[in-house]
Amino acid sequence: MEIFLHTKKLLEKDYIDAGGYLRCAIMSSQEISGVLGQTKTVDVVCRWLHLREIEAQLYTLLSEREHTIEQILPKIGASERTIRKYIKGLLGIGLIDKRVLEEGRLKYAYLATPPEKILARMRQELAKAKAVPNR
Repeated sequence: MEIFLHTKKLLEKDYIDAGGYLRCAIMSSQEISGVLGQTKTVDVVCRWLHLREIEAQLYTLLSEREHTIEQILPKIGASERTIRKYIKGLLGIGLIDKRVLEEGRLKYAYLATPPEKILARMRQELAKAKAVPNR
């Protein structure tokens, strides 16, 4: 059983089947870098996972360094409620992590999960899926 992630157009035919699906389960982070050349790995993660524009902006921003909600607001240009909604979604699927800041009241800082860790998690999930017999 092969599992594919649907992608938009990618660059190397060696990693894509006739239907335009990337064989992600066999790619290492070095292979990804080789396929992508100058394209940032973060951009590819956003495309592979079909993130909405604001989700992609958040992931890209948080891949650069840790930010609080207050630091994110002026950079993204969306309401606090919208930012919190998408942060919650990205946390839920494991694309970002949070940590508690030691300040007077409860406050979190967010950071993107590195693409290499995302790839490792995807491989683990694919392995689990392959291990489950078809019913």
